[in-house]
Amino acid sequence: MSIVPGVGLSFTQPIELRFNELISGARGDIAVKIFGDDLSVLSDKGNEVSAIMGEINGAEDISVQQVEGLPQLQIKILRDKISLYGINVDDVNNVIKQPLQENHPA
Repeated sequence: MSIVPGVGLSFTQPIELRFNELISGARGDIAVKIFGDDLSVLSDKGNEVSAIMGEINGAEDISVQQVEGLPQLQIKILRDKISLYGINVDDVNNVIKQPLQENHPA
């Protein structure tokens, strides 16, 4: 396999393999990792690689890890602004951690 550029092989014991899988996040006999900053491009490339691997005779259970579409909400509490209204950080945090239904009844 040394003639294939960019391919790295390693042989390990079963426990070490499982430990390495937990660290890397890849659980499978073969894993392809693609790195980059643009999640949309990573998703597209992952799907391309998956399609190519799907053409390999005997390949089964091929999956692409979801890297986009996971919603996040970042809340920055401006202490000087909330203090103008007599609100403290604990009050804001208590409201944030309540389920949405409790804050805005339907």
